[in-house]
Amino acid sequence: MKKNALINHIYFLLKLIIGF
Repeated sequence: MKKNALINHIYFLLKLIIGF
């Protein structure tokens, strides 16, 4: 569960950086 939350945070940050 913790890993899933971490992946979600990383995915969100990547989306912000890319600007999708």
